[in-house]
Amino acid sequence: MGIYANVFLDGDHAADTDVRLGVDYANATLTGKLDLPAIADVRLGVDFDNATKTGLLDVDDEANLPTTTDVLEPVTYGSLLQFTGDYFTAFTQDVRLGVIYGKTNGSTGLLDLPAAVDVRLAVEFDQTTKIGLIAVPLTTEVTLGVAIDQDVGNVRVPIEADVRLLVLFGPNDTLIGSLDDSGDVCNYPGSADVRLDVDFAGGALTGNVRVPTPDKVESEFQYDTLDLITGTLLSTIASPFLTDDDFEIVRGDDYVEDDISWQDDGRWPDITGATIIVGFVGRGTKTEFPGVITGTAPPQVSLRLTKEETAILRDWYDYDVQATLSGGEVKTLVSGRVRASDTETDIPPDSPLPPGSPA
Repeated sequence: MGIYANVFLDGDHAADTDVRLGVDYANATLTGKLDLPAIADVRLGVDFDNATKTGLLDVDDEANLPTTTDVLEPVTYGSLLQFTGDYFTAFTQDVRLGVIYGKTNGSTGLLDLPAAVDVRLAVEFDQTTKIGLIAVPLTTEVTLGVAIDQDVGNVRVPIEADVRLLVLFGPNDTLIGSLDDSGDVCNYPGSADVRLDVDFAGGALTGNVRVPTPDKVESEFQYDTLDLITGTLLSTIASPFLTDDDFEIVRGDDYVEDDISWQDDGRWPDITGATIIVGFVGRGTKTEFPGVITGTAPPQVSLRLTKEETAILRDWYDYDVQATLSGGEVKTLVSGRVRASDTETDIPPDSPLPPGSPA
């Protein structure tokens, strides 16, 4: 121990003026005299004593300065620039548009995100919460030379003179070929002259001629190609009819349902919603009976009479069937002669019609 003391006493020691006040050292042969100031005596914000203390003396009214947590990093401030801000915040251009943030909400974001309809198809953005919807065609799907997605299309579209006559092509079939490679001039009929839905001219044209069905064509009338179809439409269908439009009834009989009826011969107007009146004129009087629309395909009207109504009729009458259409127009659908007899055997079937009656 004595040896250690001798060596230590012979060694170099810090001057007592450089050692903290009251600290004994050199085997208690020396005592420090370095007297540190109190924090109240050191300028505000100045660190000392191995950075374990910070001065509180406000000599420049710096007590009113913001704390470092309120100043952006790395801004220095104070009379001696002794303070450095440690508050970090994002720039407004990096914060979503409209978002208010920062100390006391003093900043507003300016970052404007695109809408999904403005972003390429399937591209995710905004933290994968959104996905682009723009479908960009390939260059192989775009006409040659047309700009597309930082490139140009490479689809070559022929000119009309290089496409077969009447063949539609191009965007939305807006072009039509004019090349006639048949050796003769192609003289196609118009669509108005070709049967409905029949394609011709290489599929470029379609017919729109509607051919009526037999039930819409007068009975026995032959039509269509080579007269291969015969009409079946009868202008009258009820049993009392003597000729096409003349008919006979028996006084005192009931005529119900469609016993007396007329069908459209192809010349009637649209009678949907019409009011039908059947008028009998004869013997100096006119008697009207309501008609009924009893069919639509083809249109048909019927006359229904009770035995009381037929009992007052006698001999021959002129009649007509009139329709007051939904628009107010009055149209005569059928006209002719009607005979009211006492019994079905009063007048022989082959008896001549009275003078003035249709033959």
